[in-house]
Amino acid sequence: MRWEIELNYEKIKNKLRIENFSGKRRTIIEQDFYSQIYIFNLQMAIQNKAQKELEPENKELREKHDKEKRPNTNMIIGRLKNKLTKILLKPLNEIKRIINNLIIKSIKFTTDHKFNRHSTNRKTKRHVKYPYNLRKCFKQNIFFS
Repeated sequence: MRWEIELNYEKIKNKLRIENFSGKRRTIIEQDFYSQIYIFNLQMAIQNKAQKELEPENKELREKHDKEKRPNTNMIIGRLKNKLTKILLKPLNEIKRIINNLIIKSIKFTTDHKFNRHSTNRKTKRHVKYPYNLRKCFKQNIFFS
């Protein structure tokens, strides 16, 4: 079994694509890095709050079906990236409203996690994940539209 920290590194590396930068200069790379860490921290806070809200339902599911519901990480990350500029530019009460809406969506859209599953090894192909390590910035034209 993996440790929780390894799972978090996997999220940062594969779901947030932290190794894939939008530029070559040091400041751009640092901005990409810090923004991805900021999104990861927000995502974890939203996910933990949603998980606490799901706990009464999960207690019953664990006893009866040996599974539980967990907030969908990909959905949270995708919605956070879409709302990031609003979170950064809006006043505090608007930010709280946006975050609460994300928590409610996280409770609504969950994935099932089954315990005591058997796993099988699969063959993996070796390939270069990001051949140029450059990506387009999301929401590039937000200030020009």
